[in-house]
Amino acid sequence: ILKKLTSQAKPKGVKVHVCVGGWGKSKGFSKMAASPATRKVFVRNLTAFLIKHELDGADIDWEHPKSKAEIGNFQKLLIEVKKSFRPHGFELTIAVAGWGTYLHPETVLFVDRIHVMAYDQGTPHAPFAGATKDMEHWEKQGVPKSKLVLGIPFYGRNDKNKAMTYDEILRRFNPSPDSDLAGGYHFNGPATIRKKTAYAIKQGYAGVMIWELGQDAKGKNSLLHAIGKKDG
Repeated sequence: ILKKLTSQAKPKGVKVHVCVGGWGKSKGFSKMAASPATRKVFVRNLTAFLIKHELDGADIDWEHPKSKAEIGNFQKLLIEVKKSFRPHGFELTIAVAGWGTYLHPETVLFVDRIHVMAYDQGTPHAPFAGATKDMEHWEKQGVPKSKLVLGIPFYGRNDKNKAMTYDEILRRFNPSPDSDLAGGYHFNGPATIRKKTAYAIKQGYAGVMIWELGQDAKGKNSLLHAIGKKDG
């Protein structure tokens, strides 16, 4: 699968990263990062994986370092990963919570981009005001705009925290393009997607990221298509 992906991406100038961790898959980070020996093995194996599969970088998605020790080890891990990546030209990105306070200013120098997960904020879970608040929060921590990426959801949540993909919301409730609420589910429709994308560009951020493509609708109703029409 990776070979097929990279063979299609590279001719178009598209970079391919591997993501490590994520919600429900971050349990091993704390123990691994706590030891210099296990960090060394992780860094070596990750670097070798990128070389073997001809990838362009990696995204570390530890959700989330909480204790003082974990936060300290998170800094060490990122710095050691980037030092290993540099000779190969690999990029290092991280996914962070909108409310996060676990990246030290000196560590920012070792990270190429910071993907701010500006969603799952309650009810509604990803309003425009919430996105601006999260991005400003990370700016106040000393992260330059050129490294910040605004996260946009391709799914909705109701007040019981149950999730539904945008594609399913569209098929079940057929909301209007300027609506962000249908069937009790709060989501980002095309109008809000365009507004957030235009905001990210106007503010000089590094761009937008999405979670995730498999949740999108096809054809003219695609939210990815709406991102391309950012001026709406």
